[in-house]
Amino acid sequence: MDARFAISYQVLGEVYLSKGMYREALLALEQFSALSRSSATSRALLAYSHARLGEHSAALRIIEELTAASKHSLVPALLFALIYAALDDQDQAFSWLEKAYEERFYRLAYLKVEALWDPLRSDSRFADLLRRVGIPP
Repeated sequence: MDARFAISYQVLGEVYLSKGMYREALLALEQFSALSRSSATSRALLAYSHARLGEHSAALRIIEELTAASKHSLVPALLFALIYAALDDQDQAFSWLEKAYEERFYRLAYLKVEALWDPLRSDSRFADLLRRVGIPP
């Protein structure tokens, strides 16, 4: 109803990502980023899209941006984990997920149901993390 409502573009982008429609996701998430003034979340989701499209250098540039931003404001570890999961760098993804666990970041509660984490599900460390977060199998 309101074309300037940023969250609607985030949700649309995440739905496209979950369906493997990465180009469409990128377009929606670019809108989300513009409307949310390039928030850390919007940048991370853009990086996820780029990574899944095979555009790894674009995703890595966003990791650099978020790293620089983290020196001045909070950038949740979970966002870095998400990007590394999309890049299929499971060791880095789990390293950042451990930091998110230490931060007790609230979005860990959605690990089991968010499709964005699918690249990590087959790893035994994922099941262990779910257990420690308190999410039943």
